[in-house]
Amino acid sequence: MRKVILSICVVCVLTFMVFGQAADLKQEALASYKKGDYENAIKLMNQLKKQKPDDPEVYYYLGVFMHYCAYDSRPLVGYNNNYTDEIFFNLRKAIELKPDYGDAYYFLGAQYGSIASDALKKGDTSEYKKCFDDAFKEKCFPSWLLEYNRNILKSCDVDAILIVGGDAEYDPIQYLQQIEDYRKDVIVIPYAFLERPWFVKIIHDGIPNAITKAPISLPDEQILDLHPFKWDTLVIKVPINASVKKEFKLSQDTIFEWKLVPDLNSVRGSYLSVGRAVLANMIETNQWKRPLYFSLGCIQTFFGGLDENFQLCGLANKVLPFKTAKTKYNIDRERVAKILLDKNNVKDFNDVNIHNMPRVSRILANYSASLYRLASSFKKSNQQEEIRVIIDFIKQNLISKSIPSSQAIIKDLEGMLKD
Repeated sequence: MRKVILSICVVCVLTFMVFGQAADLKQEALASYKKGDYENAIKLMNQLKKQKPDDPEVYYYLGVFMHYCAYDSRPLVGYNNNYTDEIFFNLRKAIELKPDYGDAYYFLGAQYGSIASDALKKGDTSEYKKCFDDAFKEKCFPSWLLEYNRNILKSCDVDAILIVGGDAEYDPIQYLQQIEDYRKDVIVIPYAFLERPWFVKIIHDGIPNAITKAPISLPDEQILDLHPFKWDTLVIKVPINASVKKEFKLSQDTIFEWKLVPDLNSVRGSYLSVGRAVLANMIETNQWKRPLYFSLGCIQTFFGGLDENFQLCGLANKVLPFKTAKTKYNIDRERVAKILLDKNNVKDFNDVNIHNMPRVSRILANYSASLYRLASSFKKSNQQEEIRVIIDFIKQNLISKSIPSSQAIIKDLEGMLKD
């Protein structure tokens, strides 16, 4: 009896040791990943795979680490298409082992987006479009995500320029534009790609039936030689076309002034990043002929001070040629209400409960956040009934266990009615 008990104890101790070693390997791998040491993270995760060959999380992290190693680290020595195949294999294996692994679907879509970019760089628009179609077929763009991005495009005027944040916006929008032919009038630019000369060259030239030409006036020589530019804080002045002056009742001598601040610094001085320099050229060249928007997925560092000129239009901010903070133009009430208070535009919202992607599904909180801005504008004019309409709409259409922040917003909105 004692021998049996001893044997059981030994097995338990060994089991705990194995699990402890596996947990340590995982934490070491994640620590390396956070430091940007992707190669070591991959090495450690491959060791863990030998211990846990049927763990979907292991394959997920391998796919993620390899994706970042290939596309977000310094150039990878020995990179080839087989490396890409390994990324696809690991992410698909994670999904095979765990069919509802939302973040694995997200990174699978991001990998397709990276392959699409490589195709675009080579001028292969057929392969470019196919990548987004394949991503859709592999369920990388759930209904809630496509609906959200349709609503971003609905937030934009005809022939707009739309700057977007990351893969969760750009890739689904490319699917909508390239495969569904939806809102192809909008020029969609991921801000990070403004740092890449090959992409600037493509949107400068345009590609028939694929990429609309953007208002960039740089010659090819300057585009191919793009680099951080020595810069101090200066104000650039851009003429405003007559139709825009008329729309906003601006005087004939009004011009747009942008305090362009350097966004890179070193011991040698301050510099303007490539992305901000290209954005400045685009604004100077465009002269407000095409309306300019930033999606709500963009981060503060993209704006370069242009957020002082923002007008909320739904799930995107329009850049106006004057500061809007203390004016009636800081929000387009009619457009926000038209897009975000239409239940037909959010009918797939609760699909996130079935096809959640925790890494990016928080973007859905932008629905309630924008409606909160709308309610705040109504509060200033004491329009209580309009606030009640917003509260009821959120309760009926925009509540999800995957987006807990909506409940907090409802509480704040109800507080407006008590003040």
